[in-house]
Amino acid sequence: MEEHLEGVPNRVGNLHAVLRELEMESDRGVAILGVSMLDQRLLELLHHLFVPCSQTKQLLSGPISSFANRLNLAMATGLIAADEYAECNRLRAIRNDFAHKFELDFSFSNEQVKKRCEKLEMFYEPDGEEELPDDNPEAEEQFESEITPRELFIKSVAEVYVCWLIREFHTQHRRMKRSGMDDANEYLKSQAQKQ
Repeated sequence: MEEHLEGVPNRVGNLHAVLRELEMESDRGVAILGVSMLDQRLLELLHHLFVPCSQTKQLLSGPISSFANRLNLAMATGLIAADEYAECNRLRAIRNDFAHKFELDFSFSNEQVKKRCEKLEMFYEPDGEEELPDDNPEAEEQFESEITPRELFIKSVAEVYVCWLIREFHTQHRRMKRSGMDDANEYLKSQAQKQ
């Protein structure tokens, strides 16, 4: 394992058990719980980045309480990459389809949901599955036709989740050790003495 990933397996904890439980959910449950997992992971990542204070709590429970707003903040601050941002918005759109459609048989086989799932780009291939060569579009097309939209969704959630877990592991709180006013005051005094 690469040095920068040491310690991460302990942080992953029971992700595999959570994913197995997620796989047993209804399609609606998979979509809603999967994105909720990412929302919670992003909230924890933001908490890890921000200084623990009342202002952080106010922001994260007020203006930045929705997944969409947290994604926007994380993207604007460089906390997440553009591909993660785009993938989460695709996942969010799928979740919203399930959350706002009240048809009893609404599932991942719905044409609109299938099309959205086909646009998902971030998914891993578990051990035992062959890595597809980059220069073989036919093999890639066959692989994508064998995986169901539901499986694509779950794999994408897992990939983003682990990506953010690793990011949290490497993100440090950014705190001022002392007021910058002291430095500014000292600098201005030194400039005044030169004149």
